[in-house]
Amino acid sequence: MYTRWLRPAHISVFFAIVLVFVMLTGVHNRYLWSMDEPREAEIARETLVDGHWITPHLCGLPFLEKPPLFYDLIAGAYALTGSISPTVARIVPVIFGIIMLAAVFWFCNRWAGARTAWFSVLVLVTMPKFYYYSHLILLDIAVGAFSTVALVAFAFWLWWPGSNVKNQALLCLFYLASAGAFMSKGVIGVFHIVVIVGAFCIITQRWQTLRKLICAWPILVFIIPVVMWIYLFYREGGVGYLFEFFVNNVIGRFFKKQFVLPGVHFYNTDLGRTCPWYFYIYELPSIAGAIIVILPLTIWDAAVKIKTSQQPLKQNRNLQIDVWPFLLIWAVLPVFLLSFPAAKEKSYIIPSYAAMAILVGAWLNERLPKTEGKQWQGVGCFLIVAAVAVLGIFWPGMNAITYMIIAGFLISLTILIILISLRKKEFNQAFFAAIAVALCLPILYYAPNVQLEFRPYNCALTLVKEVWTRVDDVPLYMYRPRDIVRGSVSFYKNRTVHELDTPEELYSVLTSGQKVFVLVEEKRLGTLRNNNLVANLYTVQLLPDCGLDKKFMLLTNLKN
Repeated sequence: MYTRWLRPAHISVFFAIVLVFVMLTGVHNRYLWSMDEPREAEIARETLVDGHWITPHLCGLPFLEKPPLFYDLIAGAYALTGSISPTVARIVPVIFGIIMLAAVFWFCNRWAGARTAWFSVLVLVTMPKFYYYSHLILLDIAVGAFSTVALVAFAFWLWWPGSNVKNQALLCLFYLASAGAFMSKGVIGVFHIVVIVGAFCIITQRWQTLRKLICAWPILVFIIPVVMWIYLFYREGGVGYLFEFFVNNVIGRFFKKQFVLPGVHFYNTDLGRTCPWYFYIYELPSIAGAIIVILPLTIWDAAVKIKTSQQPLKQNRNLQIDVWPFLLIWAVLPVFLLSFPAAKEKSYIIPSYAAMAILVGAWLNERLPKTEGKQWQGVGCFLIVAAVAVLGIFWPGMNAITYMIIAGFLISLTILIILISLRKKEFNQAFFAAIAVALCLPILYYAPNVQLEFRPYNCALTLVKEVWTRVDDVPLYMYRPRDIVRGSVSFYKNRTVHELDTPEELYSVLTSGQKVFVLVEEKRLGTLRNNNLVANLYTVQLLPDCGLDKKFMLLTNLKN
C-alpha cells in the first residue's frame, strides 16, 4: 500500500503542494523589511499613483538605476487587487521564484528524469539566498527567473528540437525571456544569458548555432520591446537619462566611479557596495547553504565527465556528455566574471543558483539508491515542512516564541530521523529528512512574527507612525534619507514625500512661506547646523527611539 503511493505522479503532486506552501510563507507579512523592500514597494506605488510607467520614480524623483518592468508588474498587482500593500507587492517575487523552480524542473525532467528534476528543485529551494530573494520585494529574482527560462528554452531548442513551429516558439521564448531580463535590470540583466550561451557555443565550436541565434527572426521579440522602451525613456529624460542608465549604472559600477555629464545631475546615483575580488568565494556558504559541502564535488565530477569523454566536444553529440559543459559554464563562469567589477552583491549571481542546484541534483541522483520502493523513501518528512509552513501562513499572529518552540520540536524530530536513517544506511530517507530541515530553517527565520520579535530595527513602521502623527496634513519632506526611510514614509501613508538633496533645496523649502516638516537623520543635523544658509531657519523636534539603528528628528521652519 505504501509503495503504491510512492509512484512518480503521486510524488510530484505531493512535492508541488508542499512547495506551494513553502513559497507562500511570509507573503502575508504586513510590514516592509530591510533597505530594499521599502524602496521597491514605493517605486511601484508611485508608478501606479503618479503614472510613471516608463521611468521609475522614487520620492517624486527619477530612479534611473533600473528599467520599469518589475515595478510595473507590482503596480499592476496593486491595481488588480485594489490594494497597495506589502502582501500584494510580495506576490510578484514569489511568482518569479516559482517560475524559476518550474524552469529547473522542466529542464531536468526532460534531460534526466523526474527524480533528478525533483532533487534539483528541492536543492534550489533550500539554498538560503534563493528562498530569501524569492520572498523579498527585490527585482533580482525576476532576473533569475527570466534568465533561467531563457537558458532552458535555449537548451530545448538545441537538444530536443521538434517541428519547425515548436523550434520557432522556443526561440521566441528565449528572446522574450531575454527581453524580460533586460527590462528588469538593464544590461546586467542579460549578462548571464549572453555569457553562458556565447561561451558554450565558442567552447564547443557551435558556430552554426550562434549564426542561427543571431539571424533568426525571433530576435525581433527582444529588439522591438527593448528599443521601444529605450526610445520612450529617452523622450522623457533625454541624453541625461541614457547617460545615467548606461554609463553610471554599468561602467560606473564596474570601476566604482561616478561619471559626470556637464549640466546634468541626478539624485541617488548608487554605485553599489565595494567588495574584494574573492567576495563570492567567502559568501558562497551563505548563498548555497548546506549543499556547499558537496557542490565542489559535483563541479569536479562534471569536469571529469567532460574530460573522460572519448570524443572531442566539437564532435561529441552525446547529450549526457554535451550538457555538462553547458551546466558548468552556467554555474561557474558568470560568478568568475562578476568577481572583477568593484560592486558586488549576492543577488547578482541568482541565475547561477539554478545551475548549481541542477549539478547537485544530478550528482545526488547518481549516488542515492534507485531500487524500487526505496528511491522515494523518506518523502514523508516533508509533512513536517508543510506543518511549519501552514502554521506560518494561517497563524501569522502566533506568539513568536510559541511558534519557534513548535517548529523547533518538529525540526528536532526530523534531525532524529536523519541520525536513525544514517545508522541504518537508509540514505534516501536521510537525504529527504535533511532537505526538510534545510527548508524549515528559512521558513522559521523569516517568519513575520519572528522578524518582528527579534529584528524590529529592520522595519521602519514605528518611525512612520510617529512621523505622521506629528505631521498630519502639513507638507513633509525628507533630507537625504536612507532607503528604509525613503520608501517606508511614503508607502505606509500612500503619499509621495519629496526628497531634498542639498542645503540649497532645504533653504528653498524652509523659506517657502508655509509651515513644513523635514525628516532628517540625527547624524546629518551637524552639517546643517554649520551651514550658514539654513542654520537659523528651523527648530528641532526630537523623535523617540523608533526601533531603528539610527535616531531621527523633524525640522520645522520658524515661519509657520
